[in-house]
Amino acid sequence: MAGGKGSRLKPITNIIPKALVPLGEKPIMEIIADQFVRCGVQQFFASVNYKADLIKKYFDEIPGKNYSIAYTSENQPLGTIGSISLMKKNIRSTFFVSNCDILIDQDFSDVYRFHKAGSHELTVISAIKSYHIPYGTIELNNNGLLNQLKEKPQLMYYINTGVYVLERIDK
Repeated sequence: MAGGKGSRLKPITNIIPKALVPLGEKPIMEIIADQFVRCGVQQFFASVNYKADLIKKYFDEIPGKNYSIAYTSENQPLGTIGSISLMKKNIRSTFFVSNCDILIDQDFSDVYRFHKAGSHELTVISAIKSYHIPYGTIELNNNGLLNQLKEKPQLMYYINTGVYVLERIDK
């Protein structure tokens, strides 16, 4: 998924798309592709919109790359599900979806095995994040009376990393 404008990365993304923002010697999207290639992936489908020509040109000119990328262009941003719907005719089996701007330390082969072993239709890779509230919090019951008082609680959340495994759906 490489169609977003990268508005939180401005002014860098005024010049290049977020997929091509460098981390060290490579752009983030190439680093992500390399992670998948190490797990045996050789075919990619990229949904592009903002500065799509730069993304295509960059990946077309990587010398000796051992994978292919087919592009689907969005006329307007469609979000993850909208982008997948544009690509579904090309998807023949179980597939990964990954945002182009999220690096996670995960062996995608392990994720794939977990997904298949559980016969799941969808596997979402999440991360645990905690948030410390710097105040005491109050929980009220249905009558508006004090139920519980927590002093500066630490809340834990599972957040979406933007990486999924899905089964092909013929609908």
